[in-house]
Amino acid sequence: MNDEAAPKPVRPALAPPREALLVALFVLTTAMLARSAWLTDDAQITFRTVLNWLHGYGPRFNVEERVQAYTHPLWFLLLAAGTYAFDNVFVVAIVLASACTLAVVGLVATKVTRDLWAGALAALALLLSKAFVDFATSGLENPLLHLLLVLLVIVAARLERRGSDSDRIGVAFLAGLVYLVRADATLLVAPTVAVFAWGVRRRPKTIAAMALAWALPVFAWTAFSLVYYGFPFPNTAYAKLGTGISAREKFVQGLRYVLDSFGRDALTLPLVTGALIVGPRRAPLDRALALGIAAYLAFVVLVGGDFMSGRFFTAPFVLAIVLLARTEPRVPSLAVGAAVLCILGAANVRATLWADRNFNESGIGRDGIADERGYYFHDFALVNARRETYADVSWEPTIRSVSVVCGLLGIKGVEGGPSLHLVDECGLADPLLARLPATPNPNWRVGHFTRALPDGYHQSIEFRENAIRDPELARYYEAIRMVTRDPLFSRERFHAIAALNLGHLKPPPPPKP
Repeated sequence: MNDEAAPKPVRPALAPPREALLVALFVLTTAMLARSAWLTDDAQITFRTVLNWLHGYGPRFNVEERVQAYTHPLWFLLLAAGTYAFDNVFVVAIVLASACTLAVVGLVATKVTRDLWAGALAALALLLSKAFVDFATSGLENPLLHLLLVLLVIVAARLERRGSDSDRIGVAFLAGLVYLVRADATLLVAPTVAVFAWGVRRRPKTIAAMALAWALPVFAWTAFSLVYYGFPFPNTAYAKLGTGISAREKFVQGLRYVLDSFGRDALTLPLVTGALIVGPRRAPLDRALALGIAAYLAFVVLVGGDFMSGRFFTAPFVLAIVLLARTEPRVPSLAVGAAVLCILGAANVRATLWADRNFNESGIGRDGIADERGYYFHDFALVNARRETYADVSWEPTIRSVSVVCGLLGIKGVEGGPSLHLVDECGLADPLLARLPATPNPNWRVGHFTRALPDGYHQSIEFRENAIRDPELARYYEAIRMVTRDPLFSRERFHAIAALNLGHLKPPPPPKP
């Protein structure tokens, strides 16, 4: 008998074709990012908050009011950390988004499927999706959300194979981080978390650990938001609740949003549809992913979609690609997939892989939906912007001024600096107007619901006093002022926070026409 230990098998190095394929994907993705990188106005709302925080004014949009005008706390914190380290918020936003996108493409190509060619095909599908490319940068939270979704599926797939409690807790924790990137994206991952929680329903300690892992980031941020801002949710959420738009009108607009995507982007929703057909026929994880995609798409339609074409379809698209890539690869299915990708992707290629500095689509459709990258690409694309566009921002105080706006809130806010107080008629960054009903408008546009300024409100902002003439509204505004302007830890402020959030104080109903 040979007592010598048998030599351990040596893991082979990357085979040249595999290595070449991965390098090609990296180069292709990097080229796409360099050619298509841009920043949108909405992202600069967050940039202004970052700049105010880092210059000692606090994480707020206007320096005089504690208002959360951004919807993505985790993305905001990463931008703030990067800007603290490297000064330039514009460059940090593009670099962070690009890093997330590169990671997503790499993980989809190598980790969500064991077949290299299926992974490469899935990664190429991402790069041929107009929606994915449009928001691979932009300064918004989409790339970070994509990365968390892919990581969650990778951990869930590992859990599916070996049933480790640490992976189970990891899935729940990643779902909690998804909430901090975009709260409504919880719909995408909730079925997956539920499936794995159901699997250990007779093990209360494991269920409790999963609940704690999810709750830790969610409750930590909510507690901070409640104490600092006075409300558990972003100001934008309240602004979108009081629109006065009927559920039927929102539903019809949501359908228009779907049709707009089909008209502009031949690849994204057709592949999502394919994944919804394939997913329910397979393993519990795949069925959960398909259910999450369907629930999120239904939500998008019910709330009326968005004014940015394709923005709300990127996250379900990434999950759909992962779902399709998890299908057991066979040569015929790979060939069919490649053919479908070539046909559908060919219609998008001028806006994705072949986009150049002349890319432009500045029109806004009659439905109020715009190609946001095309709209801003001429001035805010990395390949087109003037030197001063991405220069370090001088955030020195000047003469205080007040301006009323609705639209271009971020760009005007960054250009105006900390001494400019912007009264946002759309309510996104204004704590009072967000809680007042929108002005009736038959030609309303998602995200642009204007409010009429109450009599005396402009004077209130300009002279830092409560000059509103309607006594009932003045009483309500006094509580808002106390929450957003008074010292953080006063007893009166906490009483006002409780009264506002519990509904004991409400704005007066609008006058009857």
